[in-house]
Amino acid sequence: MSTDALDGDDRDPMGLVTDHAEWKPFLDALESEGIPASATTIQQEHRWDQQAVRYFIGPHVKIEVRDACTWAINESERIGLEAKLRTVAPPEWNGPDLVIHWCRPVAGEWARAWIDAIDRLWRDWCRRRILHRRVWDEAEDHGPLLPNISGILAEARRHPPAVRQFPPLPPGQVDVAEVMDLMRRIVSGSARPEVIFPATGWKHLSHDLGEFTVDG
Repeated sequence: MSTDALDGDDRDPMGLVTDHAEWKPFLDALESEGIPASATTIQQEHRWDQQAVRYFIGPHVKIEVRDACTWAINESERIGLEAKLRTVAPPEWNGPDLVIHWCRPVAGEWARAWIDAIDRLWRDWCRRRILHRRVWDEAEDHGPLLPNISGILAEARRHPPAVRQFPPLPPGQVDVAEVMDLMRRIVSGSARPEVIFPATGWKHLSHDLGEFTVDG
């Protein structure tokens, strides 16, 4: 989910969809150009339909490529590469709302420091987002921030911790205990989930977007 959604922005959140089957030709085309798929992340908008009372994958797509080769080539070469990639992008999303960002690759030393800092806050999502926004989202070049990681980590820790208690649920809503009981039944094999949305089933199910039914 995007920082915009967590900060209360009215825009619909973006969800990670890099491993969806319909994006495989795009990733294969990158690989054919010598760009590893691991250097690419693809996010799509999740749109809430008020009438249908469900989420749909919206038109906005953001693709980030962090690779030394694409960062080093000139602008005309990037334009040519982008045109080639768009020919294999899913046609339903290959329009003006599909944006490709050619980003600076992340050095191994920086990545190790970043992962170490995130690991220190792994239990606290809100504080982790402070660190993520300051270090990852707002920096074009991460190298100069490397000596400041400890200070940014301390700043994130000063952020108020997440609320640990949940308010009483309205009538008709299920609580965590009920959900966990249902999940245990699924894991044990005594209940089986069926995908309601997306209609194509498990193959196109997103990380955080889907509807299921279990025993009615």
